[in-house]
Amino acid sequence: MRTLFCIIVITLFFVAGDINAQSKVKSDCSGTLLKFNAFYSFYDTTKDNDGIPYFNRYKYITPFLFGKNGEFYQFPFSTNDSKYLSEKIKTSNTLDSGKYTVRGNEVIIEGYFTFYGWGMRLKKYKAIYQGTIIDEGKGILIKIIPPYPKINMRLNNYLKPDIAGKIYLLKED
Repeated sequence: MRTLFCIIVITLFFVAGDINAQSKVKSDCSGTLLKFNAFYSFYDTTKDNDGIPYFNRYKYITPFLFGKNGEFYQFPFSTNDSKYLSEKIKTSNTLDSGKYTVRGNEVIIEGYFTFYGWGMRLKKYKAIYQGTIIDEGKGILIKIIPPYPKINMRLNNYLKPDIAGKIYLLKED
């Protein structure tokens, strides 16, 4: 089932990429379908130790947020409380953050993201993600693109889905 999901995600990403190539390029964010100051949550189909899919347990799974001024934040945890996430933006310096640009239905995110280093220490590395806005802004198909951060993949095997592409869904209260 997980293999089928990965195949579907990869196929959707390449189809969306072909559609994106045909769209008009915009240099600003006006008129975009991207939802600002709203949380997008990873659609995680894996199950926890109790056999419950994560998307049934948490409303926000490693969510991210696009601000209106080009700022981007990603949260390294899961929660059900959007107010908690909003407060974390104001008070935390541990969030992954960066800048984004929108061209048509394509989003490019460039920033510093947390990865494991030797000794299981967390460290921030520069990375670039590319996304395609899908379903009228209700989702984003996103993947990390080269040049990849110089990290040890054995310590960061969770990055493999980021290379293949993951779906994030808009979560509105």
